[in-house]
Formats: sequence, structure tokens, C-alpha cells
Amino acid sequence: GTVLTASIFGLMAFSTHLTLSHLCLAKQTPWPLLGANLCATLGLLIGIYLGAHYGALGTAIAFGINETVWCLAGFYFLFRNSPFIPHADLIGILRLILVGLAIITVASLLKYLFAIEPILIAIVLALPLAFGVCRCGVFSSQEGKWLMAVLPLGHKLPLVLKFRSDSAAA
Repeated sequence: GTVLTASIFGLMAFSTHLTLSHLCLAKQTPWPLLGANLCATLGLLIGIYLGAHYGALGTAIAFGINETVWCLAGFYFLFRNSPFIPHADLIGILRLILVGLAIITVASLLKYLFAIEPILIAIVLALPLAFGVCRCGVFSSQEGKWLMAVLPLGHKLPLVLKFRSDSAAA
């Protein structure tokens, strides 16, 4: 469970890594990618050290650190001389993290207090996780409009999802 959780945090940073890579491809600028890759080579040393001392968990943590360093360096090199400043939906990200932490807390309590099998916990908590993501206003109204436009049956999404008004985005 712990290795998988650490790996998932690394994969979240990796998805940002891929987005920045695609942005560089679209702008036809390879230099930010090169700079980020050079900065992220530090992750190899961290990975070797943590892997040797903590096994799979250390390797998963090193993966997350490496991807985070790559993303920070990628943002720096890509936007340092640019008039375009990227915008992050911090409220949506915070709400998503809070829903995830609540589910992790409940899962840990179920596991340790009642000795329930992890697969049963995952099955039981899948619905509250989906409900939390859908009803806590993780998506902005702009994201909602986009989802409704591209998904089949997208016009039905407001029945399931709650979208934040644009004034609530930070």
C-alpha cells in the first residue's frame, strides 16, 4: 500500500512532466526539456541511495522527488522569459487532495481498527471517492463546459458533477 501510494504521487508529477513536454513540442522549444532533464539527473543519485536503504519504497519516493524536480525545473526554464504565466487551479487541487486524504484516513482506520482486507476497503471506498470528487466542486465551470463539450452524454454531467463558479477559482 505505501509503495503504491508513493508511486501514485510520483505519477501525478509525471503527468505534469508530460504536459510540459507537450507544451514544449507545441512551442518548438527543446531547451526547457534539456534544462529540466539535466536538473533531474540528481534524482538518479537519490534513487540509488533510497533504493539501497529503503528498497521499493525508497525507489518510489525517489521517483516522486525526481519528477517533482523535473517539473519545477521545466516550469522555470519554460516560463522564465515568457510573458505567459501559467495558472494553476489551486482551490480545485486543494479540494482534490482533501478528498483523497479523507479517503486514505478512512481506509487506514478500517484496515487497522477492523482488520478489513485492502481489496474490500478499495471496493467499499470507491463510491465515496467518486462522490467526493463529483460533489465537492473539484472542477471549475470552465472545465465543466469543456467536459460537456467533449464527452459523450456530456450534457448530463451537471446531474452528477458540481462545478464551481469561475469567481471561486484561485
